[in-house]
Amino acid sequence: MKEYKTIVFLKLDPEKAKEKNLPVKLPLLLDDFLKASKRNEISIESVIRGLEAALDVGEDREYYTSYLVYAYYEKFKVCASKIDPLRLHECEEWLERARNLHCDYRYHFYKGILRKKMGRLEEAELEFKKASSMARHFYPVWFELGRLYLERGEHQEALESFQQALRIEPSFLPAALGMADVYAVKGLHDESIEMLESILSADPNFFPALERLGAIYNASQRFRSAKMLLERAASLAPMRWDVHYNLAHTLSRLGEHVEALHHLRRATAINSAPEVLNELMLQQRNVGLFEEATDTAVKLLAREDTPSHFKTNAMKTLYYAGEWELFWRFFEKIQTEEALELAVMVCLESAQFEKAHHLYDCLKTPSALIASLMEQASDALNWNPAHEVNIEPFVRRLMMEDPPPQMQQRLSHLLEGRIPETAYHHPWKIGKLLHEIYSPVPSFSCAYRNTTKLFFALSGGGEALAFGRTIYRIYQRFLARVGFSLEAFADDVIEELKDLSWKTAVALARMVEEKNVDPEEVSESEIKDFTQLTTGLLTLIASEWNEEVKDANLREAFKEVKKWSTLTGRSFSRNS
Repeated sequence: MKEYKTIVFLKLDPEKAKEKNLPVKLPLLLDDFLKASKRNEISIESVIRGLEAALDVGEDREYYTSYLVYAYYEKFKVCASKIDPLRLHECEEWLERARNLHCDYRYHFYKGILRKKMGRLEEAELEFKKASSMARHFYPVWFELGRLYLERGEHQEALESFQQALRIEPSFLPAALGMADVYAVKGLHDESIEMLESILSADPNFFPALERLGAIYNASQRFRSAKMLLERAASLAPMRWDVHYNLAHTLSRLGEHVEALHHLRRATAINSAPEVLNELMLQQRNVGLFEEATDTAVKLLAREDTPSHFKTNAMKTLYYAGEWELFWRFFEKIQTEEALELAVMVCLESAQFEKAHHLYDCLKTPSALIASLMEQASDALNWNPAHEVNIEPFVRRLMMEDPPPQMQQRLSHLLEGRIPETAYHHPWKIGKLLHEIYSPVPSFSCAYRNTTKLFFALSGGGEALAFGRTIYRIYQRFLARVGFSLEAFADDVIEELKDLSWKTAVALARMVEEKNVDPEEVSESEIKDFTQLTTGLLTLIASEWNEEVKDANLREAFKEVKKWSTLTGRSFSRNS
């Protein structure tokens, strides 16, 4: 018995019908009409069934055919975007349905897209070229050709295809973005930047351009420009973990570590992949949140998919945090040279000298620091193992030193248990701060913790953290008796300082490169920020300065550092 279908013609608003490319009198099967009325929406499947039924009964065949062909292509796009890549051939059915009704450039265009998804690039290229020959002014086909050529590494062909799409439709920004990508791949960064900037001048919120230009600005150390773009990108796409990740990189280079930590936490909440956890852990460690950093380190070490260099970073975190029990729990599984050196340090700091010698003998090429420390073990290491600074009493003592208004406000916030929102960038009472951290003599891991926590608490800025890290590395060298050469020291610490303050790292690199810093001029200058304090202190140490120093913070910092040479019985000699 023949099956009868009831068709209902739904009258649509002409503007809405035009917008969705539907007939004003849309044929629907009765069941689909009832569902559409209930849900107030019409699925593409319902549209197709209704149009097919209308053609079956001979309703205005030419008129409805064009709409059905369009609907088949729309269904193909849905199918191709959602289906398992291994079953993409099922999408071809919709293309063939469209072709059987009416074959034009669209059939070859969408077939090219399908072949590209299948990885059959040569066939895809042929289909795109057929489509372009049938419709020269159909700019999407030139765009897809550009993408295909770019994927195959045929950069000139890609560039010409994107340019053709843009000539046909100058407002088609994805084609301009494609050109920018070609320029970037070819190393033409100025051209890529110019193209991306032109896109953003046309549409300031065009997300892909914001993201790409932010990344290029990061790579070219234009961090303030990168920050502006990536913050806008993060507001447009708050669930894109990579935007938060890249923005955190920018902010840490600018020394804005609280904000960087915030965005890394956002990134991790969206995607807890090892690379994101690793950056979160490093940032937690950089601002002195050692308990949080320890938790993140354990997550990394417990995962099977964590790369070995991230696991080494996690072991460093456990060392700096003084978490010896956790360190040994994971040590057997992390057999890298760096992890082995850390294990030697843990043994030395916990007075396990016999074990330290055993592990030291397993090292292939021990660092100068480890070798020197092992020469001194066990009688010359006079570390105070319990030297953990209690921040609150120290802050209360500083409150009695007539602090500047901004510092007084910061200290008050600390006593209330709050992390101040704004950083304090001016050195103040540096001598007292260093004395608190380094007297009596702390172990290296303890010195790292106290230095990081106190400089972050009292400043919150990247330059202060970079100065603190510089001090810590100087302390390591002097206490280990490995001598001091400014060039060698800069080589060792510059990469580390970049993560804390790009400004300080660049200033140190320039100082070493120019080699014309006058220590007498430094000794008579007024220190205005932590970067000047860092370079000034290193200048005095490198020149073995033994005269007066005008600036109180520089004088007191230099005085504290000179005490370390007394501990070792050596001067600031470069050959010591």
